[in-house]
Amino acid sequence: MRGKAILFLIFILLAGFIAKAQNQEILIKEIRQEYTLIHQQLSVLDTVQKDLEGSSEGSSVTGFYKSGKLLAMKATYYGETGYITTEYYLENGNPFFILRQEHRYNRPMYYDKKAAQENNDPEAFDSQKTTVKEDRFYMHNQILIRWINSSSVQVAQSSSEYKDKAQELLTETASLQSQLDN
Repeated sequence: MRGKAILFLIFILLAGFIAKAQNQEILIKEIRQEYTLIHQQLSVLDTVQKDLEGSSEGSSVTGFYKSGKLLAMKATYYGETGYITTEYYLENGNPFFILRQEHRYNRPMYYDKKAAQENNDPEAFDSQKTTVKEDRFYMHNQILIRWINSSSVQVAQSSSEYKDKAQELLTETASLQSQLDN
């Protein structure tokens, strides 16, 4: 009798985990559809661009609006060894999808052939050798529900890094929205 009770509890727990996973997959699918819909409209949406501080080579944020409603933002931070772009897709002011791409140059952008020769370096800056790392963040009701990191690996929700990243993304989003409002 006790063995049947334990098996029943295990069955209930497994059924709950499966249902949660299925619900999350449905949410991810809806997020991807909404992202695609907004992304396809970016070129025809109204835009507002503001310069940002905090980057050695400049930075900016662009807001994408439809009928006065902010649907997306794109922040770009330039440095001498690369740049980072982060796209925020919003619903009612809250992020539901964030795409971050980090572009790393093979050498600093000012490191031309002459600089390479002076340093006995066989390689100068070459934009064709830029590498790109990409992180994808899926959110629902201001909660990070999935993070695919730059190695295309899903980050464990139980990790401290995951929890810290969720708060960081919400703070970034609010800060950029504030910049666009000023």
